[in-house]
Amino acid sequence: MDGWYALALSIIKKYPIDQAMRVIENGSPRKHGSELTADQLDDEIEQIIEMRSQGYTWQDIGDAFGMSKGAAYYRVKRRKK
Repeated sequence: MDGWYALALSIIKKYPIDQAMRVIENGSPRKHGSELTADQLDDEIEQIIEMRSQGYTWQDIGDAFGMSKGAAYYRVKRRKK
């Protein structure tokens, strides 16, 4: 049943399916209790860049990733340095 809820959340909120599953399981799209590995961080930044290229606002992206719009922006800005 959780899969159907995650699918609906993914469609409505435009979350990637793995984030939708985290929302269903944890109540938040962020991973609880663990830091992101370098590979996971790179993947997340790639997703943020892709969402931005599709016209999403920083607020939309922050909401999708469970962070502030500023955190989403600076995550990408730090990577480009």
